[in-house]
Amino acid sequence: MTARVDRSLPTIDEEARVAAASCRECLDARFADLDKCLPGAPTSAEGWFALLSGIPGDRGAMRRFSAMRSAGVDRGRWPPGSIECFAILQAYLAALPRLASLPLDESVKRLYCATSRRIDCDDTRLAGYFDYTSDPFSEMAKIATLRRFTAGQLSFDITTLPRSWMLKVHPLALPGLVTELITRFGGFGPFAVPHLCYLRPNPLVILQTESRLSFWRIAKTLELQPQVKGVMAASWFYSPVVGEHFPHLAWVRNFFVEQGAYLVEMEIAEAGAGFLIGSAKRRRLYEQGRFRPRQTLVLWHRAALLDWAAAHPEFGDDAPRTNPAMSEPAMAAPMAGSGRQPATSPERGGRLAGLGAARLLNARPKTYILVTLIAPAMLAALVGWLTAHPWAALPSFVTTAAVMWLVQYFFLL
Repeated sequence: MTARVDRSLPTIDEEARVAAASCRECLDARFADLDKCLPGAPTSAEGWFALLSGIPGDRGAMRRFSAMRSAGVDRGRWPPGSIECFAILQAYLAALPRLASLPLDESVKRLYCATSRRIDCDDTRLAGYFDYTSDPFSEMAKIATLRRFTAGQLSFDITTLPRSWMLKVHPLALPGLVTELITRFGGFGPFAVPHLCYLRPNPLVILQTESRLSFWRIAKTLELQPQVKGVMAASWFYSPVVGEHFPHLAWVRNFFVEQGAYLVEMEIAEAGAGFLIGSAKRRRLYEQGRFRPRQTLVLWHRAALLDWAAAHPEFGDDAPRTNPAMSEPAMAAPMAGSGRQPATSPERGGRLAGLGAARLLNARPKTYILVTLIAPAMLAALVGWLTAHPWAALPSFVTTAAVMWLVQYFFLL
């Protein structure tokens, strides 16, 4: 299926050239010769693109940014955020010429160009975003290097479901998840993964209409990428207790339920997951021990997503719409859930969450698996070999690994 083309608008190549010119204008006006003052700085737009491609996970890239900031900002040569802003603009110069050839819906490509024109570290609305250690900068780096794309209120990238997430699911719910992945999705992905976009126009609210519009654009992109199995989302927003305590947010979960998506709860969300931000009531309930949302996994099959998008042509970018910020309240009314009954996990687990096991699992899953499963199982196998019989090694290994699987879920996550 080919991408939609609106002949009344400039072509994507034309928009990309305009966006690139805007980036060059900003670089020339505010950052002339900045890279020449920084040790180890890339010497071309492609070099900055390659460097930013390692943000946030590459330690080498993080060290290079640290060294450049030490030489440029900490010594007073440039204002804070200058190096990060310069890097993003340079990466866009390398990325924009590639945009037209990517399998993305035209609306997503136009939003990409529009986002590049918003990059300005003097914009007070973006204060704090230009810090290479921050989450907003990580998202900007992913967008500038074509690893993530804006779809409006939501951004998205394409990735697979991490196998380590199987450890986060309640043992009784695990067979259902595995069956779902095998029978409906044919494996662990790839999936389109939505995120709340830090660069969205109004970061203080989440609008139901804007969320649906973003999913419509994601669906249109998936039409051009037949290998993508559907949408995968994971957030505390989708936990049932969110709608129970805050009915105005129930629509976030119920939207997926109504579309027949599969939902399964995982580990208890850590305090740093974001649910304590912007709500005194959530903070109060959390401190009282009455609000403990779980990270919840959502799998929305490709066919169901495309059917939903086809049934909602009103979200097409050429369809007339009023400004949702003016016509829709930020606290949207909850929708009635009527889809497949989602899988849920008993309200247990995480009794020793202060140990930071969930953070280790997310950041270094191989280390987590080695420490919590493999090492105890290997030790048990060795003890069985030495104290009983060589044939006892394998049963000891399997039994201990199974027990540790349960222990890590109920006590660590």
